[in-house]
Amino acid sequence: MQECRKEMPVEDDYMMVIIPCIAEIAASDTPGRVKKLRLGAVSELQRYLHYYRQLGYMPKLLYAIAEKKCRMIGSITSKSEMEQVIRPRCPHYDGNRFIPDAYSVPEEELIEVVLENDELKIDGNLAVCWSTNW
Repeated sequence: MQECRKEMPVEDDYMMVIIPCIAEIAASDTPGRVKKLRLGAVSELQRYLHYYRQLGYMPKLLYAIAEKKCRMIGSITSKSEMEQVIRPRCPHYDGNRFIPDAYSVPEEELIEVVLENDELKIDGNLAVCWSTNW
């Protein structure tokens, strides 16, 4: 059977991480309460990833977020842990450096902006990277 849609590289499709994660949770011998909690976390993660995709996040960033968050979800056992994985606290500055939350994923902090004969003004202390190699 011939495929009608354009093939995407695996690392460009976060669902290639989400689906096995769901299957692994379902097949595990963990208590039903924990399974339900983890499946709920995956569902919430999927909603966030869809939202990020609509915002224009690069597919490879979404894939990396999915991989890291699914690994974290595989070890949660409480609702508070689930909430921390899905909505980690922002990194805080201790006077010398930024300290990330234990559940932070750096890829969620990245924003790509493509400029074509435009100007971007940034207000605040932000690190800006650019490349002419894209």
